[in-house]
Amino acid sequence: MPPQVLYLSHSQIRNLACGRKFEYQQLRQLERNVSALPLEIGKTFHAAMAAALHASLDPLGLTNEAMIAAAHNDMEDYLQQPQLEFEPDISVDEIRSVVSAMLHYYIPLIELNKTWRVANANEIFPLEKCEGCHGYGEVPDKTTGELIECEDCDGQGQWHDDDPMIEYEFAVKVTEDVVVKGIVDAVLIHLDSNEPHIIDWKTMRTPMDKDVALLDGQLQLYAAMLNLAGAKIRNVMMWQMNKQTPKPATITPAKKNIGVGNQITTWDVWFDTLPMDKKVIVANDIEQWKKWGEEKLHLPSYFSHQISDYLDETANALALENLQSQVRLINYYIGEFNEGRALPAIANAGFDGICTWCSFKMICIEPRRYGTDEALILQEHYRARKRR
Repeated sequence: MPPQVLYLSHSQIRNLACGRKFEYQQLRQLERNVSALPLEIGKTFHAAMAAALHASLDPLGLTNEAMIAAAHNDMEDYLQQPQLEFEPDISVDEIRSVVSAMLHYYIPLIELNKTWRVANANEIFPLEKCEGCHGYGEVPDKTTGELIECEDCDGQGQWHDDDPMIEYEFAVKVTEDVVVKGIVDAVLIHLDSNEPHIIDWKTMRTPMDKDVALLDGQLQLYAAMLNLAGAKIRNVMMWQMNKQTPKPATITPAKKNIGVGNQITTWDVWFDTLPMDKKVIVANDIEQWKKWGEEKLHLPSYFSHQISDYLDETANALALENLQSQVRLINYYIGEFNEGRALPAIANAGFDGICTWCSFKMICIEPRRYGTDEALILQEHYRARKRR
């Protein structure tokens, strides 16, 4: 009997520090009944950003306004899907408000078709010989027998995948019984260097340092998988985007001055949104106001922060080697689970080495508060994971 093929995602590979978490999340396919608001904001933002990228390919959608409009339309469609069942603690209006502000601020910063453009799959992967015409570009007509252009490859003799690499799904066979699957947010080509970059949008409250952010390993794994499939991608980028976007200047009658307070904004946004009479006052002593502002307002990098990494052949080899060791551990977990043995509850170490208290802490970290009956806890507080 041939071995069963094991399909692995990055989340499955990443969640190996704690056997108990892997058992509940991946093998039993459980999740908390209550969804987290940050997670729903992230999912909605990703869906809207995909629409903006698609709009950038349309000659009628080349402006930031058109891309933002397309993203807004997709956001509304996404939020109104009947299969989306938001929990009572999640406000759809709050998701809409946060994501809308993010789209307005971040889409212009990306500079689509000015600094970046979306890559097509046929730019990234080598073209394959068309099986319909065996690479000749022509096939005999079924009626007349005369040679006609092959419809499968448009007469080119090779497969052409013109799909834009937006939310690009891949499934790469790394061994006879292991397939790694995933979704790349986007592959963008830098217009100056003409180099493709794997892009990962990260919505968060506080930007992470480069050394911490790249420990996750997702982008390195995705690059290694695409390169294994024939691509030649050396650049990856985590584009961190703060859920808090710069707020406009707040001027109240009670203030005796214009007030450059410790506001969640940048100097440019604060100055641009001042009332005209206040802007004139600031402009008369711009250097002094800038000095005050730079001390109290946030830098643009607080909101939008790009973390890049270059992956050479050694980095690709290390990613594949690491994957092999993780597959061995996964196979061990599956074997223990199939034998009816509980997987070890090991502290799920975060970047600081401390257990991150995953969503199954009711069973592990806080049994006194929620009781010790595992079956009852699972029944009351958990459900089968939803596919979205």
